[in-house]
Amino acid sequence: MTPLNVLGTSNKGCVKSVHPKSFEELQQPFGFVLYEKKLERCGKTLEIKLLKDFGYVFLNSRHGTFIHSYYGKTVRSVELKGCKPHDRLTILVENSARLNYATESDPKGILSKVQLDGEVLKGWRQCKLTLPITVPKRNFAKSVG
Repeated sequence: MTPLNVLGTSNKGCVKSVHPKSFEELQQPFGFVLYEKKLERCGKTLEIKLLKDFGYVFLNSRHGTFIHSYYGKTVRSVELKGCKPHDRLTILVENSARLNYATESDPKGILSKVQLDGEVLKGWRQCKLTLPITVPKRNFAKSVG
């Protein structure tokens, strides 16, 4: 089993919707959201006009490419290589940081419809993922001097 399969096996924090939901709609302030869709048919070009920040694209748990909008550089469409009907499309979206100045809103996730060769893909499952953070105990008084 690949790590991606493990991430998607729990239904905890997962919801289904016609179109992908943003981090804010899922009440996921940071971390990752895993978006999944079984493809009825396949195509060549996957396009997401607005995604923040990084989207790692997988077909049947195999990483292929990524879509991103970060530091003024944007990749909105990618080629789906080796795609077959009934493949599982997974997009793991990473929220790399929040802008907390000069704006009231800095939405994250898939923020537009997802298209395959111009056709809007419907019927998504998305799962909130928060990786546990462990802070090691350390005696800073001893380490300074």
